[in-house]
Order: sequence, then C-alpha cells, then structure tokens
Amino acid sequence: MTEKSTTCKVLMYKNKPCGRQLYDDQGMCICHSKLENKDVSHFQNEIDNIFKDDTSDRLDFNRFFFPKKDWRFFRQTFHKDANFKFAEFSGIVNFWNAEFSGKANFYRTRFIGKAPFYRTKFIGKVEFERTEFSTEAIFRRAQFSDKADFYLAEFSGKANFGRAEFSGKVNFLSTFFYEGILLRNGIAKSGAHIIFDIDHLIYNYLWVKCVKRSENISRNEMWRVSADIRSFKIDKNAVVTFLKVSMEGVHLLESDISRMEFIAVEWPKTNRWHKRRTLADEVIENVRYEAIVDEIERKKKCSLIAQVYQGLQEIYINTYRYLEAGDFFVGEQEMRRKGKGKLGQYFSLNNAYRILSYYGQSMLLPLFWLFGVISIVPGLLMYGEVRINLQDKSDIVTYNWSFNISDLLFLKTDYWQTFLLNFSFMAFSRSKMHDALTEPWQLALVNIEALVVIGLVAMSLLAVRRRFKRKNF
Repeated sequence: MTEKSTTCKVLMYKNKPCGRQLYDDQGMCICHSKLENKDVSHFQNEIDNIFKDDTSDRLDFNRFFFPKKDWRFFRQTFHKDANFKFAEFSGIVNFWNAEFSGKANFYRTRFIGKAPFYRTKFIGKVEFERTEFSTEAIFRRAQFSDKADFYLAEFSGKANFGRAEFSGKVNFLSTFFYEGILLRNGIAKSGAHIIFDIDHLIYNYLWVKCVKRSENISRNEMWRVSADIRSFKIDKNAVVTFLKVSMEGVHLLESDISRMEFIAVEWPKTNRWHKRRTLADEVIENVRYEAIVDEIERKKKCSLIAQVYQGLQEIYINTYRYLEAGDFFVGEQEMRRKGKGKLGQYFSLNNAYRILSYYGQSMLLPLFWLFGVISIVPGLLMYGEVRINLQDKSDIVTYNWSFNISDLLFLKTDYWQTFLLNFSFMAFSRSKMHDALTEPWQLALVNIEALVVIGLVAMSLLAVRRRFKRKNF
C-alpha cells in the first residue's frame, strides 16, 4: 500500500512538481487550490516568499489560483523572469507602475476581474498568448521594450493601450477584441513592428466558440476589428502592419500613415453607385456633419481626414495598386470639398470636377456630358441664323425652333442638318464656321463648346489611363 503524498504535485516550470504542503482534499497546496474561501493571508505569505527566494532563477506563479480579492503589485519590481502561465485571477489584479526586468509569461492566464497594467514597464519579452481578459484590460502608458505576443488573446472588454510605447515586435496575430482596441496617442519607437492579423481558420474557431457561449455575435460582426489608432506616432524605422483585417472600425485620424502597411485588408465602401473605398473616420463625420455647427471645427475635421486619404493614396500608388489609390484620391477631394462649408461645397471647382468626371475617375461620366453638350448646342444655334448651304452665301435659313415634345422625340431634319454642321466645325472644317454662323453669340457658343469638348475628352482619357495603369516589369 502506497503512502499518501503530503505535498502538491501540480507541475510548475520545466514540469517540476510544486512541493508545497497540501491545503485541500483535492491534492493541491494553497497556491493551486480552487477554493474561493482559502486563507488569503497564508496565500499572500507564499507570494512574498517567492519574491524573497534567491535560490530560484525565476518568479514562478504557474497555475496559481488567486482568490477573489484586489491583488496589488503596485510598483512591484519583478527582478527575475516572471511565470504566470495558466494562472487565474478571480478578482482585480493591479500591476500599476510595476516593472518586469526579465521575461513575463502570461500564457493562458485568465483575468476574471479588471487587469490594470497602467504604466507597467516590460523590459524583457512578454507573452500574452491565449490569455483571456474577461473585462477591461488597461495597458495605458505601458512600455514594451522588447517583443510582445498577444497571439489568440481574447479581450472581452475594451483593450486600452492608450499612450503606450512599443519598441520591439508586437503581435496582435488573430487577437480577438470584443469591444475593440484603443491605441490612441501611442508611440511605435524606432525598430518597432506592430502587426494586426486575422487568420481565416482562427476566425472560424472563434465564431464557433462564441456560439457555444450563446453570445449573439454574427460572423460579420466578428470579422470587424474596432481599433482607435488616432494620433498614433510612428518613429523612423518603425512600422504598423494590417494583414487580412477589416478596416471598417479602424480610425486613423492624425496618425503617421506613411509608415503603415495594408496587406489584403478590406476597406468599407460607400452605399452609393460608385461603391468607393472609404475611411471609418469619414463615415462617422458624414453622420455628424449636420450636427457640427462650428464652421472652423468642420473644416479642421475634413482637412485631417483629407490628409489621411492623401497618405493612403501615396502608399497604394507606391505599391502599384492604382484602383484603390483612385478611391482614396476621391475621398481626399470629397473632404476638401466638404471643408468649404455648406454653400462652398456645392459652388466650388471641386464640385464641378466631381460632377463632370467624378474627380477624374469615371470614364463614362465625361462621355455623358459630352453627348449632352453636342446635342444641346445645335438646338441653341438654331435660335439664330444658320447657313446650311455654304456654297450659296445668300441662302440664310432662320429656324423657328422650340423645344417641344415632337422636336425632341422625332428630331426634325433642320436639327440634324445643324447637328452635322456643328459637328463638322469641331472635327473637319472649323475655318468655315464664320461663313455658316451670322450671330456673334453663335461663334462664342461654338468656341466655348470646343473647349468644353476637349476638356471632357481629356477627362475621359485620363480616367481610362488610371483604370488600366499597371506596373511595368
């Protein structure tokens, strides 16, 4: 008959058994016991002993169960590698101003209560792989000096990284944010590389997991990552990469767009016929546009969004993705137009450019206006005297033209003769225009028509060039 063990057999670092005295009838010590009413003072003594132990090369809290209590590591210095793998915090755990001098491992750690890492310094590598944050996770003003891995971490509440500093590689690979991530006013220092990536297989896995938890979240809602990355500063030799991410909820206002990468991302599109790619910031401003009473504030907002579009346009042109760059060019022009005020946005050159050719992006719109111009001008010319027979200069025909239903539907012979004559002025015999037209206003009208036609044709050709422009290998 084997003797019953009196020590805890829970595996710690490198699969070594815990070795502490048993506390419950489940064969666990006070550190690993799942009892909610266990002796907190006794548990705290064990924590203190770990920090005082000079024989170990790390602070090992592997699989510890922290009972429901406010645990304070305020200004605590973790002078060795800290191992919190599989640990569980039932209450609030406070790491305010704490410093992790070595590696920090939170693999599969569960934070049931709030987990404030406010101003926490991670000097070495930190791992939050598959970590679960049940409520808001606060990393505001935290400093990540080395690699930080959030692979498959789940943030059920808001993930607040406001004003955080990143100096190494930061992986938000397949990280799921139930209520979004806040990176506003953060800094990516030289050498930092922040990656947002949503893998399709992991995405499906998370969706199934949410269904099992009976949460009312659709596939489309799960695919959209809400991220506030406004006023995010990116130093030289640093980069932020978005890979396979929906940009529908990503806000980039006043951030350094030139040092961002967008690979296989999905941009939101407008609901209008052109379905152009747009920014989440523009969508919000369009909703709030009428509510913004202050004209200066409106112009400032539109100017900031236009700057983001301009930066995106440069990125996509440099990577030879001209179709997307064209959409961002339109977005830039739209914001500059709306920044002119409620009247200025309709009575401006920007609006004329939009109406005539959709900012040079539409091939068909200039042709539509071209057809309208060459169709209307002959009718206008017929209000004066037109010589149809140029051989007999005495043959002056005065048309009594009126835009009635029969004229528009059946296009009288007189109209067709004037139409062909006007077309010949533009294409073949412009020198004979003075012989055919007798009124000064007719000559001025035809000259204006010629300039308009040239401009519309040029707009259409430029749109064709942009549409079919490709990289030359």
